[in-house]
Amino acid sequence: MRKFNKFIGLFVGICMLITHFYAFSPAKAEAAPNSDQVEVSTDLFAQKTTINGRYYEIFRIPGIIVTHDGTLIAYCEARTTTSDWADIDILMMRSTDNGQTWSAPVKLVEAYQPGTR
Repeated sequence: MRKFNKFIGLFVGICMLITHFYAFSPAKAEAAPNSDQVEVSTDLFAQKTTINGRYYEIFRIPGIIVTHDGTLIAYCEARTTTSDWADIDILMMRSTDNGQTWSAPVKLVEAYQPGTR
């Protein structure tokens, strides 16, 4: 029985050692299959920023749509504080070149109306 326990211990130790080397070995970088299809991300609505003279602490509930002619429209809630009861505006930005450049943010509506909450 003692030889069997030593064998099990040795086996478990080897498995752990192999797992350790496999898990922490440097990964090999692979080239992208088609380099002209690289994804790029852009932060359209940066937190803690001033837009058109109004300070916004946070942007929430973003969305993006594509029109029939290919125009991208990005929108979100712009809040003056992180509170759910803060003044909230709805902002929009527009791109006609597939997201390469964007218009300045435009306030569509002031969503906060006194007495509506």
